[in-house]
Amino acid sequence: MLQPVPSPKLVTLPSSRGYSRDLERLQAAAARAQVTRNEAVRQVLAMYAAHPYALSKRRLGGERDVRLAYLPLQRSVLEAVEQGAVNAGISTAEAVRQIIRDYVQGHLLRNQVRGSRHG
Repeated sequence: MLQPVPSPKLVTLPSSRGYSRDLERLQAAAARAQVTRNEAVRQVLAMYAAHPYALSKRRLGGERDVRLAYLPLQRSVLEAVEQGAVNAGISTAEAVRQIIRDYVQGHLLRNQVRGSRHG
């Protein structure tokens, strides 16, 4: 007989494509912190999950030319990203692109500060 088993704490972020300029800037930040790009993506998404903010309904322009591989994440982080995507009416992949862009442009940190004052 099967026994109920709790879900694993890690889930996989669906594969998506990102923008080379944003990912190059994220890679540079990752190198300064001495972590991999994948770890940097995980940390950026975790920052968003800790203090979610409204994402744009407008999709980012430009060519998505860099593939982001399947990435293991904590379930709560993926759920926060997916909820942000649903609220904005965009795909999870687009939400990831927006969150990365916000981070490399410095907006993610400003949004967190604003969110902590209002939340």
